[in-house]
Amino acid sequence: MDLCHLDGAYIIKNRRSGTVVDLDGGQVANGTPVHGYQTLTTTSSTFNQIWIITRISTTSDYYSLVNARSGTFLDLDAGSSADGAIVHSWRDLKLSPVASQRWKFQNTGAGYL
Repeated sequence: MDLCHLDGAYIIKNRRSGTVVDLDGGQVANGTPVHGYQTLTTTSSTFNQIWIITRISTTSDYYSLVNARSGTFLDLDAGSSADGAIVHSWRDLKLSPVASQRWKFQNTGAGYL
């Protein structure tokens, strides 16, 4: 897959478990946990699991992921590099992603990103 064409709305599913990236309860508050959850079937609930992926700029390999329900960014708590760091949602007042909200996708060569 050409990552330049990644922009759009996605449900992100884990290959092993089949669970998807879910914004807990679709809450809009900063710090809302993001976790793996079963795929929801009702349209109103699935917005918790839809992420808008947007390339930061045409010269960047990094993307932001914004939850369709809350409008919050997928965020690595305090930009931590520690194993087990918390991933949650956060809305930056500037409405543009800060470093802890920029993600890079790498092709595994096995048909999955």
